[in-house]
Amino acid sequence: GTFQIKTTDSATVTIDQNTSVAGVTINAGSVAYLTVKTTSGADSITVSAGIGTGIVVTAYDINGIVATGYSGIKSLRFSGPLVGPEGRLPRVNTTVIGNPRNVNFANGVSSDSLTLNVYNAETTALDADDGTYSSLGSDAYDLDLIVAPAPANKLKFSTSPSARVLAAVIWPSFSVGIYDTYGNLRNL
Repeated sequence: GTFQIKTTDSATVTIDQNTSVAGVTINAGSVAYLTVKTTSGADSITVSAGIGTGIVVTAYDINGIVATGYSGIKSLRFSGPLVGPEGRLPRVNTTVIGNPRNVNFANGVSSDSLTLNVYNAETTALDADDGTYSSLGSDAYDLDLIVAPAPANKLKFSTSPSARVLAAVIWPSFSVGIYDTYGNLRNL
């Protein structure tokens, strides 16, 4: 037989361990949005610049059920993280953030191994967009990132001297900072 609920109001059907319903299948609806999470399912992480983080993209229907019909190769554009201070580009695997990347999906979940690499110390969010569906609709859909500087690596002028100085002459003001490999200032 067929089980249908037709109403303009909300309806609740409860099936618990004491209920037996043979032949009932609940199918996900069509895709409404994407989410970006870590491979462990976290939606917010702190990571050091230059350290790769595994990510997964999932398609959901309007009810928050994984849209299992979202399968095959999808062209995604990731956005959010900025270029590092010394020009190092953020990437998902080898693809620079902002450029299209083909990603395989099976039953609504990305099946490729995806690794995010970021180099700018910042607080940001990673989003994914396939041109129709995206994670941009809610803060709950994206991956929130706090990117901390990598370990201290070099000293560098934060403010350079304004002119050359000769011996026994007062130097103009300048400052030196401790930076990581990617040019992020370390606050020690």
